[in-house]
Amino acid sequence: MHNISHPGIKATIKLISERLVWTNMNHDVGDWTQACMKCQKVKIHRHTSSAVGPFSHPDTRFEHIHIDIVGPLPFSNGYNYIFPQWPVAIPIKDTSAESVAKALVENRISYYGVSATITTDRGAQFESRLFQQLTELLGIKRIRTTSYHPMANGIVECLHRQLKSSLTSVMVNNDWSNKFPLVMLDLRATIKQDMGCCPADLVYGTTLRLPGGFFASGKRSD
Repeated sequence: MHNISHPGIKATIKLISERLVWTNMNHDVGDWTQACMKCQKVKIHRHTSSAVGPFSHPDTRFEHIHIDIVGPLPFSNGYNYIFPQWPVAIPIKDTSAESVAKALVENRISYYGVSATITTDRGAQFESRLFQQLTELLGIKRIRTTSYHPMANGIVECLHRQLKSSLTSVMVNNDWSNKFPLVMLDLRATIKQDMGCCPADLVYGTTLRLPGGFFASGKRSD
């Protein structure tokens, strides 16, 4: 399970303990994760923690989303950018306003409905007339972050780092697009330390079954 997206020690232990059990499991999983050469090569091992700023509380799921572009990445099946969300991440071939707007409508809005608010940076694709017309047509309020200040949209920047390190860990010969679906599955099923649960728990109300899962029902025992 660790090899799907290469999560950290605590997240790997959480993933495995919900599905398997053996003597000294935490110790074994910790040693295995620490010894992972791919994690050692691509991950940041010193993190700076900042104070959490104020956030408004949404009334419904997907009411407020944050979007951005990840890339350029190595070309893989014609793709070299990723358009991430919920975490939903969409491979795109360029960062034009047309490609971004199409990805948003076809892969986000069609599945989860229209959000009330979207937070973006001031990239050319988001400042374009097309994107402005799209948000106006759909009745979406847009919030622009401060220019040249990635931390203003820290939720997305954190996902960028996690997604890049996971893809770098699993891809062979720059072929990341074929590994991409399972990486996204694992990111959605991996516990977030600040929330105490994984994104899938909040969205679906249940634990996702992962490849290699031992319990077919996916149910936890409290």
